[in-house]
Amino acid sequence: MRPKFYFPIFLCLVSIGISEPAKIDSAQYKDKWLAFDKVQHFTFSFLWTLSSQYILVNNMNMYEQDALPCSIISSLSAGIIKETYDMKRPNGYFSHKDMVANVFGVLLAFLTINENFSPN
Repeated sequence: MRPKFYFPIFLCLVSIGISEPAKIDSAQYKDKWLAFDKVQHFTFSFLWTLSSQYILVNNMNMYEQDALPCSIISSLSAGIIKETYDMKRPNGYFSHKDMVANVFGVLLAFLTINENFSPN
């Protein structure tokens, strides 16, 4: 494994490591599935994955197949870090619905990137 892969994996491990068990059950809050917040999470994850893929392939000269896991891991790590930050705020909680929106954003980006792979 090349050193370029270590940073996203390290970021994911750190984000999981600093997270804590949820103090407050998110079911207690009115965290709706269809809310503007979920659109933001979906859009951010989608754009983060696409932009990091672009940077890794075009600026760091990585192969598309090698850059994709790095893009996905970095986007999901950012979502975990954001939810951990929210949980530590007063009356904050870790929203599993926000994480689902993040995963769907990453999934759409994966499908978009994968569609553009050309067989060599």
